[in-house]
Amino acid sequence: QSTVEVNVPSKIGGTGEDMGKKRDLMTVEERPMECILCLHSAGYHAMHPLYDTCGKEGRQYVLKATKSGIGGKPRRLAWVHTLCAQML
Repeated sequence: QSTVEVNVPSKIGGTGEDMGKKRDLMTVEERPMECILCLHSAGYHAMHPLYDTCGKEGRQYVLKATKSGIGGKPRRLAWVHTLCAQML
């Protein structure tokens, strides 16, 4: 279990006066398996955090919660497979 500090709001390529001024803490309770760049999510693979912006204000990107109920996902940290990240 680990704690990650994230920007609020979390947005890719975030800029502006408010970027990085408000922070929140999120807890990682299990090994990530969902890559936001591809559909493969079975088994364990090398994963890396996806950051919302570069530089000292960059923090791990936060995905918004999706529809509630069956099939819905909670607010969560964004991760990518090592190989998917290399393709960018």
